[in-house]
Amino acid sequence: MLRYGCNTGSVPDLTNPLSAVLFFAHHKAEINSRLSCMLQNTGYALQEPISGWDRTDPLALETRNQSLLARFGYESAASQLLLAYAAEKYD
Repeated sequence: MLRYGCNTGSVPDLTNPLSAVLFFAHHKAEINSRLSCMLQNTGYALQEPISGWDRTDPLALETRNQSLLARFGYESAASQLLLAYAAEKYD
């Protein structure tokens, strides 16, 4: 999942667009916080780090970008957990 992301089907609830949108709605504040931190730390524009971003929907009002943000949030949290685990294991 960390190498290829949620699109591989390793997270079944995020391969279905409706489930991904529901995940986004439930975790919206945390996802927005993670995205904001990532954008501030990298200097990227919003559409740069999220492959497939629909530029005609910059506020993610439609399901396509909400689904992408759900996957971003999940992958970001999983990556953070892996880094914390590795730091604890190898320290």
